[in-house]
Amino acid sequence: DHEIERLCDEHLQSDERFAEIYLHSRAQRLYGPLRIKAELRERGIADTIIAKIFNQVAIDWYANRQKLELNKFGDKPPIDLKEKAKRMRFLQYRGFGAIASESVEA
Repeated sequence: DHEIERLCDEHLQSDERFAEIYLHSRAQRLYGPLRIKAELRERGIADTIIAKIFNQVAIDWYANRQKLELNKFGDKPPIDLKEKAKRMRFLQYRGFGAIASESVEA
């Protein structure tokens, strides 16, 4: 604990810097904001720091979601409700909340 305090005092250890780097790293791998926030909490980062970092970054989460969906499922819309549910579960697992998606073709 003493060494961590010393590093903080010398500005060699920063939860904010770690959180920002972690956020950019995971966003580049197309993880969504909900999952990234949960992972930061698991790593002991305070909610105030998480909120501050998310307010500072300019990431287009919708574009990331679309790119992930295109990479995983291609450009074809889901053919039925079962397929649509499968896609939504995958997107939620990756940290994207319920965003209106394409309608199912009947």
